[in-house]
Formats: sequence, C-alpha cells, structure tokens
Amino acid sequence: MIEKISHNLANILKNEKVILQEDIEVYDYGIQITLANLVNCIIVVLVGIAFHAEVEAGIFYCSFISLRYFCGGYHADSYRKCFLLFSLTFMACIVFSKYISSYATDVVKAMGFLGADIWLGINIFRKAPIADSNRQASTEEKIVNRRKSIQIYIFWSGVGIILWELGRARMQSCLISTFIAVSILMIQGKGGNKRNEKEGT
Repeated sequence: MIEKISHNLANILKNEKVILQEDIEVYDYGIQITLANLVNCIIVVLVGIAFHAEVEAGIFYCSFISLRYFCGGYHADSYRKCFLLFSLTFMACIVFSKYISSYATDVVKAMGFLGADIWLGINIFRKAPIADSNRQASTEEKIVNRRKSIQIYIFWSGVGIILWELGRARMQSCLISTFIAVSILMIQGKGGNKRNEKEGT
C-alpha cells in the first residue's frame, strides 16, 4: 500500500515537472520512508493514549527511532511486518515499563537500567552500525553513523540517570525496555562493525 502511494505521488511530481525522470526512484523511496514514519508516529500516539502513557510513548519514540536510525539492526522485509513488529515492540515496552515501575524495588530498577544500558553500550561499541539491506551506506556514512550512535547512546544514558534522580520511575523504566528492544534488534540484524572489518567491507 505504501509503495503504491509513494510510487503514484512520485509519478505525479514527475508529470508536473517538479522532478526529473532520473530522480523518480530517489523521491519514491523518500516518500515511502516519510509515510512509514508517519504511520509509526500515529501508532505511538494511539497506543500511548490507550495505555495512558503519553509521556512514556514520547520517550520511547524519540529514543527508539534515534538509536535505530544510526545503530541499525533487524529490518522486516515488508511495511506490514514492519508496522506489526514496531507495534508489538512498543506495546511490550510500555507494558514492561509499567510493570517494572509499579512492582520492582528501587534496587531492581537501578540494576535493570544499569544492565540494559551496559548491554546496549556493548552492542553499539561492538557492532554499530548494523548493515541495512534496504539502503547501502558508504564507508564515510558508516563512520558517521557509528559516531552518532555512540553520541546518542551517551545522551539517552544521561537522560536515564536524570530521570532516576528525579524519581520518574515509569519514564526511566520505559528507557530500560527501549534499550533492551534496540539491543535485541541489533543482535537480530545482519552485519555490524566487527564482522564488516573481518570481511573487509
């Protein structure tokens, strides 16, 4: 559905002479990504409202998308599977964060954040960026993405510490679950920095 819509929109732009024929594939792909991100944003808003976790939804979306964009990892082979996986991941993170913030002791919460943070850090330093079969990146882009993924990881780790200090258990628990989800998707993804070096790519 998204592919059809983006293809039609790109053709309209070409027919209206807004873009050239040789640029149609680039615009087609760009429109697909924009629509996919819009759908994901709508999913987050609706699920956040349904679970009465609007702020946590915002934290999940910003941290998950920013980390995934630069770290890479598993990507579904169709938009339908992608939306389903994203929805299930988000709901699991919200449910998990609510459970942890409600029932876990302060020590468990602290250890949970520390464990998830260290696990994500290890994955990022060892593997980021994970190769994306849908989009080939140049060597320069890989270097930039690796640096950005480390910077974003440090940023969200800092946010988690601040939330802990402020006593925002649900928000911090949402970061714990997001870190775990990103780590799992990185492990499920193919490629990665170490492997690419060994293969000479």
